[in-house]
Amino acid sequence: MHLSTAHPSNSFNFDIFEVIINIVAEERDLKTLKSLSLVQSDLQDICQRHLFSNIILRDSPLVLKTLVKVLEGNTGLALYVKNLEILVFSELLLTTFELLSKLPCLQELKLTFFRT
Repeated sequence: MHLSTAHPSNSFNFDIFEVIINIVAEERDLKTLKSLSLVQSDLQDICQRHLFSNIILRDSPLVLKTLVKVLEGNTGLALYVKNLEILVFSELLLTTFELLSKLPCLQELKLTFFRT
């Protein structure tokens, strides 16, 4: 049974899951959030909201490029990104701007420039 379209008596179960996920997110337990996101599609949406709301990218140009590809493949994830912190390598400046162009709901940005 799909949780979001469940009978009203079953919607209480979904509310409990949402409360549990919010508590897990407050505790910054990313491993559990990732696991819960794989359980059911409705849970995935709630978990991804938390997993993608604050992103910190440091010391990994590959991760930056991968994140751009992920957001190109799933534009809905970009809506969840509210805070972004990036250590920007000079050779990845264009990739950084490409990433920023995909984040319409970004509220806070911290860029640290690093010359190689």
